[in-house]
Amino acid sequence: MLSAKPWQGEHVIRLLLYLFLGLAIVSVVMDLGRRLIPGETIEGLMFFFGTLGVHVSALTAVHFFLRNQGSTWSEGFGFRTFPSRALRLGVISSLLIIPIALLINGVCVYVYQKFAGEVSLQPAVKVLEETNSLVEQAGFALLAVIGAPIVEEVLFRGILYPLVKQRGFPRLALYGSAVVFAAVHGHGLTFLPLAFLGVALAVLYESADNLLAPIAAHAIFNAANFAWLVST
Repeated sequence: MLSAKPWQGEHVIRLLLYLFLGLAIVSVVMDLGRRLIPGETIEGLMFFFGTLGVHVSALTAVHFFLRNQGSTWSEGFGFRTFPSRALRLGVISSLLIIPIALLINGVCVYVYQKFAGEVSLQPAVKVLEETNSLVEQAGFALLAVIGAPIVEEVLFRGILYPLVKQRGFPRLALYGSAVVFAAVHGHGLTFLPLAFLGVALAVLYESADNLLAPIAAHAIFNAANFAWLVST
């Protein structure tokens, strides 16, 4: 069972403000970059540094969020609670999560193609498909397999899920955090599989009481998808 977290509403609001400020700064810098260096050849580079900027700003905001509440990363997210067990649980769980998510995604693609026509790709996938540089692909792999799982698990499972649950709404915490997680990816076709992933990762965090478990499962999920995209 997940241990209690000291998350206070005022600090969560402040965290959200810092996150939006970070996103705004990254957006402005990327827009200036495109204006100063026009052309599609740098789009992959801009996407990489833009995503990296979002990750760094988010983790920085979380660091101050924890410090302001007298907590640490280990205390706040249970990193010292049987870490080897949590990693094993994450790896094993991913072997079940991935095929179910792929099945849901396949059904969504089939239904969409049947009634709506051609499937649109996520912006990140489009950039990856247009990238031929091995260096850029390696950079994208690091962001997808390491950066995204850490940032997203910290925000959605580490903070949002227990915040809502501890206020007496466990079901809203479970499904609501999953819906928000899926929605922020901004791609309707992958909404259901990502929502399922969000629920599964929250259950995993609840079971392990260590955020390393969902981080590991999320990393393997992203690695499998990245490998498939690069190989096709």
